[in-house]
Amino acid sequence: MKLSFWVLLLTLCIFSSCKVDPSDLNELEVGDYSAEFAIPLFEANVSLDQILEDVQENTSMSIDPDGTIRLLYQGDVLGRSSQDIFDIVAAIVPIQVLDTIVHETYDIPGSINIDFINLSQGQISVTFESPHPEDLEVKMFIPQLTKDGEIWSKTFDIDYEGSVPIQNAIIGQNIAGYTLSSMGDTLITVRYEAYNMAGERVKMDDYIVLFTNLEYDYAEGFLGTDVYTVAADTVQIDFFNAWANGSVYFEDPTIRLTVFNSFGFPIDAKFLYVDIETVNDGILALESPFIEDGIEIQYPAINEVGETKQTIFDFTKDNSNIREVLGAGPLGVYYDMEAEPNPEVDMSVRGFMTDSSELRVQMEVELPINGYADNFLVFDTFDVNLQTYETENVDYVEFKLITENESPLGVKLQLYFADMDNNVLDSLLTPEQFVLEGAEVDNNGVSTSLAKKVIFQEYLIERFDKIKNADKVILKTAFSTTNQMNEQSVKILAGQNVAVRMGIKIGVTN
Repeated sequence: MKLSFWVLLLTLCIFSSCKVDPSDLNELEVGDYSAEFAIPLFEANVSLDQILEDVQENTSMSIDPDGTIRLLYQGDVLGRSSQDIFDIVAAIVPIQVLDTIVHETYDIPGSINIDFINLSQGQISVTFESPHPEDLEVKMFIPQLTKDGEIWSKTFDIDYEGSVPIQNAIIGQNIAGYTLSSMGDTLITVRYEAYNMAGERVKMDDYIVLFTNLEYDYAEGFLGTDVYTVAADTVQIDFFNAWANGSVYFEDPTIRLTVFNSFGFPIDAKFLYVDIETVNDGILALESPFIEDGIEIQYPAINEVGETKQTIFDFTKDNSNIREVLGAGPLGVYYDMEAEPNPEVDMSVRGFMTDSSELRVQMEVELPINGYADNFLVFDTFDVNLQTYETENVDYVEFKLITENESPLGVKLQLYFADMDNNVLDSLLTPEQFVLEGAEVDNNGVSTSLAKKVIFQEYLIERFDKIKNADKVILKTAFSTTNQMNEQSVKILAGQNVAVRMGIKIGVTN
């Protein structure tokens, strides 16, 4: 919701003839005699918190105990899960056992060094042939695969039935709930012992072990240093949508990064950029040492599996150029963030992740209505029809505007009457002037009085006829704090009221 809505609302009432009882506008009456007619047009009372109640999606408004209004623009909650980032188990792992013991390399992508994983799903299948014309007993072991302290093993009995080779197999042996360890060496060991009836060891042919449908619910080790993208988003800001010129500065604006992390190892948030799209100056970069160096993300310890740690970091005027870039009329904040795990590259730091671990981030822009404005210029255009006023025998038209302002924000106003092609026919005020004076403020920027002003603007009939065929009014407003040189920040508080009354006086020929 834009500040220009103040003036837009009131001016719409003027040109849509928002009638009120003349008895309620006695101050606008100018006399009861035949040569002049005084017509009250409207009375309006507006406060900023009322205007800002209807905010856009992902925007909220809060009011501090002291009455300070805060607008909070929120981006989406985005991020990555362990399933998105870490591909540490393959769906199928085939192992060809060429001897009675084999150490198979298990390749894990990137720089990850796993101590162990707990399998939530998976099967083992084993096939082999015996070339021996005798009964055999085969015992198979996988030392890295354990459950409750016991390694996985399987015993096969081979019965000779008069011909060789003798084929044997087990299919789909369930290994869910087992722990697969010693993966830091990226090795899986398969060992078998085959004995004939004389107790002698023999070898098998075409011995194949196949791991299938492997999934894990917990992994522990050094989880790498590979940087990965977490989120890229835009936080839309509608406060400045109609901004045309000038500067608005907030005393203490904030761009806040909130991170929710359930990965159990060190992570730094790294920004490729944080850019602000502005009305006049294009794209401006947020500059801060934390953009370059990153932000340390909190993480759960090894004994806090399942917990989520929250990190909140604020870019403020003390650690960035946020005041300058938000003073350029921001329309949106763009960011692209990466995560750098184990930034110290300390292999002794062993971390963990689960199948539900995730890193989620959200960017927010908080604008406390507490600052100063310098020629904050806004244009609005709306249709108008002045031909309903009968001007026969009319000598002049005079507008009377009464303003009462409890807020410290002053408004310089000009209205241009234009045709449908936006050709300006005339302006209302000569010269452009403050119609809403800002109230005086104390040392804390809080208004202490009521500012009041009465403005008369006379139109001779020739000038009124010039604008009578206007199709639209272009409203130009320039908001400024009215303290000297804008050196003092002011507070716009909930309940600070702006009252505007307007009437028109028509002078006729006797």
